[in-house]
Amino acid sequence: MTQPITNQKMLKKLFEHLKNKSNRNYLIFKLQLKTASRISDILKLNFEDIDTKNGKITIKEKKTGKTKNFIELDKKTLEELKQYLKQNNINSGLLFRSRKKGGIISRIQAYRILKKISNILNLANVGTHTIRKTTAFFLYENTKNISLVMKLLNHSSEATTLLYLGITQNKINKNLQVLFNF
Repeated sequence: MTQPITNQKMLKKLFEHLKNKSNRNYLIFKLQLKTASRISDILKLNFEDIDTKNGKITIKEKKTGKTKNFIELDKKTLEELKQYLKQNNINSGLLFRSRKKGGIISRIQAYRILKKISNILNLANVGTHTIRKTTAFFLYENTKNISLVMKLLNHSSEATTLLYLGITQNKINKNLQVLFNF
């Protein structure tokens, strides 16, 4: 099962590798990280889903049918995205095109891209859902607000969100054992 990347330095290395290899791939996973979206929803983003003037993005979730309206991008990500759009002459249609077919990049190809770099960095249990889980992990670490994480992920079950965060009964038991040493 995929796990979140819980080490900020390792996460930064992953994104440095992505950026050095391909700006397109870097932005795919950066948008996934910044929005906590499923990779399939990022891969089908269109130019029309981005409000570059106000730095907002609208994502329609394929799995749930729900729309994440106007997720605000930070300035750096927005500038990187604007630069990518300009360099690639994108002013309509898909943001991220397959180099071979020109259409939507497959989830399998996105997995291969991420897996190749995670192997270089010796990261285990990495898949495309790792990035979504990573966002959830760090949001929870910073806020300790499970409801906020559930809302971000569009989860209806706290149990599902806890699994995303890697919080299992074994982890709870292990931590309980070291709390009191008398």
